[in-house]
Amino acid sequence: MVTFGIEEEFLLIDPLSGLPSARAAELSGKLAPSSGPAVASSAEFLACQLEIATNICETLDEATESLLASRSLIADAASLAGVGVALTGAAPRIPEPPAEISPTGRYMLMGEVTGAVAGEHYLNGTHIHVGIPDREAGVAALNRIRPWLATLAALSANSPFWRGRESNFSSWRLIHYRRWSVQGCPPHFADAEDYDRRLANLLETDVVLDAGHIGWAARLSQHYPTLEVRVSDAQLEARDSVLLAALVRGLVTTVLADADRPEQDPEMLDAALWQAARSRLARSWRTSGRRLRTAATFPTFSKDWSGCTVPEPAQDASARQWPTRAGAGWRDSFGSR
Repeated sequence: MVTFGIEEEFLLIDPLSGLPSARAAELSGKLAPSSGPAVASSAEFLACQLEIATNICETLDEATESLLASRSLIADAASLAGVGVALTGAAPRIPEPPAEISPTGRYMLMGEVTGAVAGEHYLNGTHIHVGIPDREAGVAALNRIRPWLATLAALSANSPFWRGRESNFSSWRLIHYRRWSVQGCPPHFADAEDYDRRLANLLETDVVLDAGHIGWAARLSQHYPTLEVRVSDAQLEARDSVLLAALVRGLVTTVLADADRPEQDPEMLDAALWQAARSRLARSWRTSGRRLRTAATFPTFSKDWSGCTVPEPAQDASARQWPTRAGAGWRDSFGSR
């Protein structure tokens, strides 16, 4: 069984003003690791952000149990502290002063390097890690999953508001993230050696601090033997995060088994990400008679979607009805268990 893990980021807010609340370190200190499925949380880049990560999972039930237990612990601690928790990819409202950065050496230096970009980085994502046999297989999967990143982004868009009003984007997080030095759809790599060489070249510049500062929508983890897909917004419900994990695991497993996939133009893949952030699955994007399939249509999966799955022929997005989440993208609770 291919293993996987899920990281979730949450925004702490003042329940009266709806503005971010820089109390992540305080809440994290009250959430000591415990036995059972719950996992400890930690402060993220901004002092108003919390992150949780599941243990290594083999089944969707394991991931669901872990996320629900951790979300419940955070909800209880936040309630006692009089803090709200917003499950959204971007803060609906932000204050005028720059964001307070978590007081760790790395985060403070990152804030210094990125300046005003960090000052408005009220963004929260869902990151999916999928186990890979080795780095060569990881690079192969990374290359082949690139055309699917826009579809995953469209399915998981959950940040329609910014500065107290509609952004006219389904995922403002993806658009805002383009301010970072290295971001967007990852390039195509010849092999693991090529990946490491180009990563080393980036790290020799002064625009990124370390490998964790590389903001590609998917990348190889530097700490775990995994492929990390980072394109999704923070999700309203735990089951949505678990579904994303199932889809990503199925895609990674499938593309590793199918090497016959033509290379696509990088500018088209990047444009597909923008269109996914703009309109989810509602519209196509055309140029010179070409349509971006990833923004206009999406895969359906066989019944065994929880493991190794094979995409079936795509259907036109207009033929399916999907619920609209604009307006439901943030709330101060974690929904029903």
